[in-house]
Amino acid sequence: MTHYIEQNFTYTLKDIPLFCGLSDVQLQDLQSDTIVKNYTKESILFYEGEKSPYIHILLEGRVKLYKTGPSGKEVYLHHAEAPCVIAMGPALEGRSFPASCAFEVEGVVGTLALEKFHMCLENLECTVAIIATMAGRMKDLERRLHTETIFSSEAKVADFILKNAILFERLKNTEIASILNMTPETFSRILTKFKKKNLIALAQHHITIIDEDALLRVIDTNTLEDKQLSEFKSCCNIK
Repeated sequence: MTHYIEQNFTYTLKDIPLFCGLSDVQLQDLQSDTIVKNYTKESILFYEGEKSPYIHILLEGRVKLYKTGPSGKEVYLHHAEAPCVIAMGPALEGRSFPASCAFEVEGVVGTLALEKFHMCLENLECTVAIIATMAGRMKDLERRLHTETIFSSEAKVADFILKNAILFERLKNTEIASILNMTPETFSRILTKFKKKNLIALAQHHITIIDEDALLRVIDTNTLEDKQLSEFKSCCNIK
């Protein structure tokens, strides 16, 4: 179903950091030109390789961005939650989308023609917001690259627990495993190890961190080992 942004949604353009510096008149003008569409869970917003003459604005819901390997396996990149602008860089540069985007829950997206969006660039606050958004995306990519190339599977799970414990209440284990680019079996096995070591407690999709220091040691040493062994190695300067 397609309609305009005047309808009562959870978020509107004024809630998007990118547009927060615009006046009410400018916001109203953009909103009147923004076409909004509802999406069901698992709907595809766009595929890797496609191009679009629009800026995509997530007004409700959560999406994941992923690449597809030669074998058809999905490689998770990151997820985005409303309110935010999705894949702004490729749209502004006229490039193909470097990844596919799918809804993890029901959602709403507003599309704004690039020619209308370019009017925002005359506003200093909007331009600064664009720069800040792009810088944030670069930091996300740096963190992702570090996680994928340096962390072991145990370290990846420990890092995710410390930074995103709340997501265990909203996502299935298979979805979290996909985010971490590991099989559900590997993810489940690591959670079981953490529970047996009394690092965490997990019940009804609610995770409780019992030993934060131990999880930090998993990240620091890139392995799961006993506290005593870790302290002995540290004392003896053994890696």
